[in-house]
Amino acid sequence: MINLLPQQEKNELLLKRIKNLALVLGAIIIIFLICSILVLLSLKFYILAEVDYQKFLLASTVEKYKTPDMENFKGIIEKYNKSFPLVVSYYKNEKFFSNILAVISEIPKPGGLYFTSISIDAKNSVSISGTSNTRENLISFQKNLESHPSIKNVSFAASSWINPVNNNFSLTLQFNPEK
Repeated sequence: MINLLPQQEKNELLLKRIKNLALVLGAIIIIFLICSILVLLSLKFYILAEVDYQKFLLASTVEKYKTPDMENFKGIIEKYNKSFPLVVSYYKNEKFFSNILAVISEIPKPGGLYFTSISIDAKNSVSISGTSNTRENLISFQKNLESHPSIKNVSFAASSWINPVNNNFSLTLQFNPEK
């Protein structure tokens, strides 16, 4: 099809089409913005209603638990919360006495040698008392203690060596956890 219109009229028609297209696109954009604003406004009102409801629930819960018993519990909890830093520092510096007992229990003991008490202090100093049926068993146990890499400064009480049989002994040693 041949367009026999003059160039000026062609330009006017093209300009009219562009204006119509711009009007349609502008209307679509405006409608989109209006719809977006309406959605956002409804979301805002919904959130505000939920916030008010949650504030009401919080206020009613606070009122419910504002009894003398709860205030007493609150004071107790605050007291314990103040002591938590002390507990945390204690556990950070804690000595694991079970490690010391594990090392002592793995040291070979001759038959007839029994412990009656074990005492461990915070400086890894261990005191052991017990009975041995012979002095040779006690000497063997002393050699086993001294040969262990985690144990140093093994010291038996002088009274431990008096009787050749049925000895009551006591000793002290230092536990070195790094080895």
